[in-house]
Amino acid sequence: MTLEQARKHTDIVTVAMTSGATTLEALKFAKIAGEMGYDAQQLIPPYYWRCGEEEVYKHYQMVAEAGNLPVMVYHNPALSKFNMSPKFFGRLCGISGVVAIKEVLTDLQHLEALYDELGGRVKMLQTFRAFLTGLMLGAAGDFINRHYRV
Repeated sequence: MTLEQARKHTDIVTVAMTSGATTLEALKFAKIAGEMGYDAQQLIPPYYWRCGEEEVYKHYQMVAEAGNLPVMVYHNPALSKFNMSPKFFGRLCGISGVVAIKEVLTDLQHLEALYDELGGRVKMLQTFRAFLTGLMLGAAGDFINRHYRV
């Protein structure tokens, strides 16, 4: 029903949450979302076990390279138990198929370092708590729960 309604408007991009407890689950959900007609996917690191940087990098790489949908990296350390540094974000955004990030942290120093690291290579959306700061630093200019072009 959501997809049917979104397709009535040419300016709405649909983003499916394809996260799972494991990479295999995320791959399965991404395939289903692609077949359903979503435009992109939002993906959090595996959240059941604590993962290190290499595991998280491989997670995003495998899902992005599967080619089902473009990937929006979702950074929410409270949910995933994994905190991404600006440098790690830069590494993730070098993966073909990673087109955007959603950042929930609001620390100004972190956001400034993140924008410097990304250098406009991908779209960035952030939580409403950092909306003005994000705009000043060059964010995509909208909230994640509203539409935006990937």
